[in-house]
Amino acid sequence: TALRNTGSTLQFNATSEQSNEIRADRNVTDIIRTQSSVSGNINFELSYATYDDFIDGVLSGARTGTGVLGDEYITTNGVTKKYFTFERKFETGATDAYEQFTSNEVDTMSLSFAASSIVTGSMTMLGIAATQSTVSIDGDGYTPANTNRVFNAVNMITTVLEGGVEFKTNVQSLTMDFANNKRESRAIGSEAPSCIGDGQFVTTGQLTAYFKDNTVYEKFLNQTITSVQMELEDDAGNKININMPSVLYTNVAREIPGNNEDVMVVLDYQAIYDAGIGGSVEFTQTDAV
Repeated sequence: TALRNTGSTLQFNATSEQSNEIRADRNVTDIIRTQSSVSGNINFELSYATYDDFIDGVLSGARTGTGVLGDEYITTNGVTKKYFTFERKFETGATDAYEQFTSNEVDTMSLSFAASSIVTGSMTMLGIAATQSTVSIDGDGYTPANTNRVFNAVNMITTVLEGGVEFKTNVQSLTMDFANNKRESRAIGSEAPSCIGDGQFVTTGQLTAYFKDNTVYEKFLNQTITSVQMELEDDAGNKININMPSVLYTNVAREIPGNNEDVMVVLDYQAIYDAGIGGSVEFTQTDAV
């Protein structure tokens, strides 16, 4: 499937070692490649159903449901690994050039919601190998990408709940960062990683809001568990609900920029395990009727 994106740094990486053999003529005997891998970012503007596979991938979640109202798609972070193959096509005239990246996993994903802005995101991939060819690995051609409208933070965020209370009019910006702490596992006999190992799944972010009272600051001082939930709906009626039911504020700063400027409260947060959803974050998606 053709992937909608705003840029990519996905590439094949290699590390080499220079021979240290001592020669009377002072020349280098050889350079040996010792390891290789695939890594890089894919940047995007969030639209409905475009990045579902990657959301499931970063969450390592097993999606349930059919997407209809009452049986929504639901993905909670878990331990189900998901693998991706990417192909990049370069138009080079009569014969095109293709580059393939195989056995990729989503290591991190970030989402950014800011006033008067498009909702943007970025994901970091880790992979095993790369190949190149003059022929696509997709012999019958790419499936066209969907044409769902890009979400914005102007009129497509229907609700933001903090501690179960509507907080949308307070919020200037909100970020969500999902990290799997993946690692390249190396073994004798292989230049490429033998596999990509998983670490802790960590959800963090920052919420910047207009300061109105001490409610959220007191939650930080008292280490009170709260919750953060957001729902988006595009023009067609497709909905994405992101729920973090157990959240702790790890740092809070109240900023007083100067005369004629708003006082802001900047909240760093981390989502922790919640028994109700069996994880720390849950995506619920509902197709338009």
